[in-house]
Formats: sequence, structure tokens, C-alpha cells
Amino acid sequence: MKNLKYLLIVVMILGGIISIANYASLYSGKTTHLYLTEEIAKFFNNYYEPKITLEQIGWLRQGAQEEDTWPRNWFYHFYDPVLNRGLGHLSAKEWAQDQEEQSRTVGGNHTWQKAIADYNSENTREAFVSLGHILHLIEDMGVPAHTREDPHHSLDGGGDPLENWAKELTYNSSFYNIASPLIRREISPAVFNSLDESFDKMAYFSNNNFFSRDTITDYENPKIIKEGWEKGNKYAYGKITDNSKVIRLAKIEKNIYGDKIYFLDETTPEIQADYFSVLADEIVINGAGVINLFFSEVGDEGEKFKEAEEEKEKSFFAKIIDQAKDKIKLINNIIRGFLQTPKYALDSIINSLLPETKYLVTNPLTAEQLLRNINTEDEIEVEVEVEVKPPIPPIGGFTLALSEIEEEVKPKKDLETFLVKKVIDGDTIILDNNQKIRLIGINAPELPSACFAEKAKEENEKLLLGKIIKMEKDISETDDYGRLLRYIYLDSLFVNDYLVRNGFAYDWAFGLDVKHKEQLARAEKEAKDSRKGLWGDECHPLVIEIKPNNNYRPSGGTSPKILEEIAMSILPEESASSSEEPLIVDNIEEIIASEQAEEEEVPQEEIAELSELVTISEIAWAGTIANHNDEWIELYNSADKDISLAGWKLEALDGSPLIELTATISAQSYFLLERSDDQTIANITANQIYTGALSN
Repeated sequence: MKNLKYLLIVVMILGGIISIANYASLYSGKTTHLYLTEEIAKFFNNYYEPKITLEQIGWLRQGAQEEDTWPRNWFYHFYDPVLNRGLGHLSAKEWAQDQEEQSRTVGGNHTWQKAIADYNSENTREAFVSLGHILHLIEDMGVPAHTREDPHHSLDGGGDPLENWAKELTYNSSFYNIASPLIRREISPAVFNSLDESFDKMAYFSNNNFFSRDTITDYENPKIIKEGWEKGNKYAYGKITDNSKVIRLAKIEKNIYGDKIYFLDETTPEIQADYFSVLADEIVINGAGVINLFFSEVGDEGEKFKEAEEEKEKSFFAKIIDQAKDKIKLINNIIRGFLQTPKYALDSIINSLLPETKYLVTNPLTAEQLLRNINTEDEIEVEVEVEVKPPIPPIGGFTLALSEIEEEVKPKKDLETFLVKKVIDGDTIILDNNQKIRLIGINAPELPSACFAEKAKEENEKLLLGKIIKMEKDISETDDYGRLLRYIYLDSLFVNDYLVRNGFAYDWAFGLDVKHKEQLARAEKEAKDSRKGLWGDECHPLVIEIKPNNNYRPSGGTSPKILEEIAMSILPEESASSSEEPLIVDNIEEIIASEQAEEEEVPQEEIAELSELVTISEIAWAGTIANHNDEWIELYNSADKDISLAGWKLEALDGSPLIELTATISAQSYFLLERSDDQTIANITANQIYTGALSN
């Protein structure tokens, strides 16, 4: 066993077989850290001045991403507040402020002190990039594996379950809607007196309230307060400190020996969701507090870094020397990192690689097959959990068919990243290097006057401004205006498709650049069929031509406007196409009359019942001496309930009078109908006036 440990150490040092770039962070630097950093800035801006600009948010995101980029030292991203140590010889809290150590590292010095000094020296971009590095470390403190000495490397069962779950979340996931709900709940950013205090607060929260995969039995906290069943699965539950929220801490099963085991793995996405929903809030609350601390300290007098002179064009030989220096520094980082890593940390890494000989089967899903062949208690029966994915919320009032976009086109992993500095309109942007980019395969309405042009620009701005994107070339390099022609990706989102699919741009082929023509055509059809965005009434109103039947005469007449409104309400949904051709509706009055007749149709049994309950109690015909029109009819309701007469007719056998009844006759009451006017019976008000004489 001892020789095996030494062999593994040598292999790790020489080959670097641990996926170090991914090993460092439970949260993916390419996705999760970017989104969390953006939410932190958004939360900060709601409470403090000066507000962080979109450009500065882009720099923060850049720093947050770079801190997880090889070959930054992954073993400095850990800090156990209970044992007051990291996985390497420096904890994350120490690494964030150790200028000497960071200066020896590839990527250079991005400490807290460097960020403050750069800001004081008006090196604003460098200051925010370094602050992004710090926020990355704070975000890592919101990860139980980083605060409970759990290496969670990829060689050990594929990495940490929470990491693998979180990196699958898309930018539009409801899990990343963090800042706005906190603001609505009137929760304020944390307040810190020092950077150490922020590390301690965040690390203690994740250490004391959550398990990591390999440390369920290693710490006193969190406490399991109860065990229970949900949908055929048994869970251990815990309560968040200073919070009434109860979450699932671990899943419970029995191994092949009948022993109860608590575990987290890839089959427990519901637990990862519980963890993330609580941890993400704390990360944003504390991250905003760190930014506020930064601005409170930048005004202090202190050492300022001299702004570096603009680097002159180096010779080919000088560039070779620089590359050699970087390689030497890289090797030095790896060797020094492992040599300086404490024995307890190496033991933690090595032991996590070695299987526990006590168990023949270590994977719960594999063990399930054996469990079913053992006569044990019912509670050990488990169901295979289907992967849980959150719903995708609407963006700008439209629901994004993101799964379809991702299945059809995924950005190439080796595409270079760029920061969007400005948005010109719905299909043109400017990068931070001042290069103009024309989104290819689409065409947005032209500013300033085209319908939906302003909304298309606003959506493009909301989507891309201050964000880091990737670009893909088709055939052409530029258009006639010198703009680069590119497909744009925001993480896994194919932006060109999104804009067309949600009605902010048209499908528009560019000469030979038709790589994604079929997909964009399908996207436009979906937008048209759903009447989204510019395909709606604002730009493409539905035209209806009412064509009445000349042989039909509706009583009282109906205005064309009312006819149109009624027609729209009764037409089948599929008739509301986005075509600009008039939709011809023949015999509109008959359609309306038919609809009304259906609505007013009364069951035959109800008709019979009402005929017995409402009777004619008295008739006065032939008029009076004063006036031959003084005729009246009296009805009586013998029921114990009110009866509506709407839609009923009172008709003489010879056709006169024909009275369409209205209103309601009260229970055990009379209903008086008077001919021509309300003067027939003195001191009694008629319930309804009718015309037409009663014959003998």
C-alpha cells in the first residue's frame, strides 16, 4: 500500500494526470463562476454607488474565469475553517493575499492588494480582473468540497456530483435567477471589515450545513434532524443554521451487507438542486459584500503599482525566451505545489483514489441489482432517479427553445473568447478590441424606424453586452463594410438562432455562408407560427376581410368592427397564421348566430320544467275605452327559486304578438308585460314592454 501511494504521487507530479484545471473548482469556470459573478454584480448594483458598469462586469467575469484556467494552482482553492487549513500549504484565504506566491505563478499576481493598488493607479481593467479572481475564490468557499478537505478529482468516480450537476445548468436556468429574488425579499449584502472575515463566513456556512461526497462522516456538522421518504426514496434531512429551511442532505440505502449508508452521487440531482439553491444565495450575498469592501478600501493611501509602459513589439527570439520562461514557471508550480502540500492533504488525495475493500460494490445503482436478490426490509428498495432539470424561464417575454438549439448546434470547444463592449443593433456588435461583428445568417430590423428595430437592439443588448462570447466563422471573413461575419455563442446558447427563434430577427442567407441555413429557417418558421416578436400584430397584423351573406339580415344590424372582433374570438387557433394575405370569412353572421345558438341552447328537460313553473296568470286584450293599445299579460313563477327568462319567447298561435322575453322572474312572483308603453295599469311598473296586438 505504501509503495502504491508513492507511485501515485510520482505519477501525479510528472504526468499531471489529475485534470487540474477542472480539479480546482467544484463550479465550472466556463459557466457557473461566470453566472455567479454576474449575479453578484447585479445584487451589488441594487444597493451601492458607484454602480458597476457592464464593461466592468465583463472584466469581473474574465477574472473569475481565468482563476480556474490551467496552470493556476488548484490546490490553493481550498479552505477548511474548522481545521484552519487548506489542501495545499496555503489556504484559499491566504492565497488571495499572498503577492509573493502569486507572482511566481503563471498568470501573475491577482491578489486583493494588487486589485486595490491597480484601482488607485487608475488601472481600472486590471483592478476588476483581479477582483474577479477574488470573487472566484469566495464562490469556491460556497462549495462544501472546498471547505471540507474533499479533493473531488476526476479520477475518483468522475469528480464531485455537485460540480457535474452545476456545470450542466444553462445561462437561462431558473437556478441562476438569484439577485432579483433576494432583492424582492429585501435581503441586503453582507458587511465585512476584512477580506479574511468574508472567507470565514462563507466557508463556515458551507462546511457546517452541507455534506460533500466523501466527507459525510468526517465532521460534527451538519446534523441530520430526521429521515423520511419521498417518492419511493429515503433521505436524511438537515436544517440550515439561522434559517428555517430544511433540505435533503443525503440519500439513504442499504449495502449488500444490510448496513445503512448515506451518500451523494450522480443519481441524486434533487439533492444537488437543494444544495445549490441555498448556497447560491449565500455566495451572492457575500460576494456583493466583498465588492463593497473593495470600494471602501480603494481610497486608502497605500502602495500603487506603476502603470506598465506599453509593451513594444517583441522580436521572434524574445517571444521564444518568454515561452521558455512560462514553461519553467509551470513546471516549478507543479513541483513546488506537490512538494509543499502537507502530508494530510496528500493522504486525503491518495486515499480517495483507493477503493474501500469492505464493499464489493461501491456504486449504489450497481448495488441495487444485488439488493433485489436479498430478502431484506422493504425500505431498501430503490427506484432509478430520472435526471432532474429545471424549467427554462422566459427571456424578454419569450420562452426559449434552448434544448433544440443546443442539440442542433454546439460551439466548438477551441473557439476563442471575446468580450462584447457595445451593441449597435439587433445583429451587429463591437468587441473590446473595437472590431465590429455582423451576426451571420440573420437580419434584424434596421434602426431607427423599422418596426421592432429598437426592441431587437434591446434584446441583443440584454443578451450580449458585457458578456464573454465565442465566435464561429463560415466561408466569408468580412462583409463590404469590413465587419467580421460570424456565428455567436454565449456559453452553450447559439445566439443567431435565439434571435430568429424568438422573433427579433429574420432568417437571412449570406451568399455562401449557409452552414446553419436549415436550422435558422426552422427557427423562423417556429417564430412565425407562434407569432413571436416581429411576427406579431405590431409588425405583421392579421388581416381579416368580413364577407357577409347578402341574403342574411341580422336583427338590429352589427357594425363591421364588432363583427371582426367576434370573428377573431370564434375562429379556430390554426386560422391565425402570420400570413399577410387577407383571411376570408364567408357568411360571418351565420357563424356568429350559430355560435350564439350553441351558447344559449337549453336542455329539453329544463325546458319542460320551466314550462310547468312559469305560467300565464292573466291576459287583458282588446284595449280599454281610453286606448285600444292598453293590453297586458301577466306571468307567474310558482317555483321557490328565481328563473331567468333570457332567450325565451312568448308567441301567440297566429304569430301576434311574438315577444322575446328578458330579465328574471323572482320566486313565487308576477311578471307584468304591457303593450306599447307603461301607462296601462296605474301605480304598477311593467317588467317589460312589447309591441303587437292580441287578436280575438
